[in-house]
Amino acid sequence: MLNKPRQYTAIVIDDETLDRKLIRELVNQYCSGIVILNDYPDIIQGEAAIRASKPDIVFLDINMPGGNGFDLLDRFSKSHRDFLLVFITGHDEYGIRAVKSGAFDYLLKPIDIDELITLSDKIFDHFEVTPETSNAFISVFTNREREILSESDIVCIEANGSYSRIYLLDGSERLVSKNVTQLMIELNGLKIKRVHRSFAINPALVKSYRVSGGEFEVELSNGVLAKVSRKFKKEFKAYVG
Repeated sequence: MLNKPRQYTAIVIDDETLDRKLIRELVNQYCSGIVILNDYPDIIQGEAAIRASKPDIVFLDINMPGGNGFDLLDRFSKSHRDFLLVFITGHDEYGIRAVKSGAFDYLLKPIDIDELITLSDKIFDHFEVTPETSNAFISVFTNREREILSESDIVCIEANGSYSRIYLLDGSERLVSKNVTQLMIELNGLKIKRVHRSFAINPALVKSYRVSGGEFEVELSNGVLAKVSRKFKKEFKAYVG
């Protein structure tokens, strides 16, 4: 007997009745494997539905009376956001803010069928990859040579001016001409986590940590000391348990 493909659940939050209906129809027609559970006209009902039904995906309009999509997103911290958020908006200028706020992706109204299908493929790719089985690679230039580094081999990344110092499991280091933000964009974020303006670490390799001046000082498996800022304290605690 063939295994039945997994289906992923979704809800739609949009104040426009016709838009909600259209999104449901398009997803049903072009996104096989994604099931719309229900749709809601405002963020109050939407928030309640997210907490009650725990959908895998939330299609969320940005501009709505009574609170916009970003207001709803603020009610779910990144470490406790167990759904993929797809913003739907008629304003392209919201795209950068949507991505920065932690959205998985965004669609512009009117919805382009090809973009919707591409998004569907991206969603399935995301769910099929797990932290245990996935691995990312980054290309760096060191000692006049191009080198490919595996995310699994990285203990932490430390800012060094406009450069970054990468500490590896074998005890070696690489000074590369990319800042921490650039490296985090290239990595998939499943193993290496940003915990400070100057540090990104592999939480699985944390040996110990203590409070120091309002921040956490973290000792990693290779003896490197990193810092966790107040901004990332909650996320860090969630990472290390």
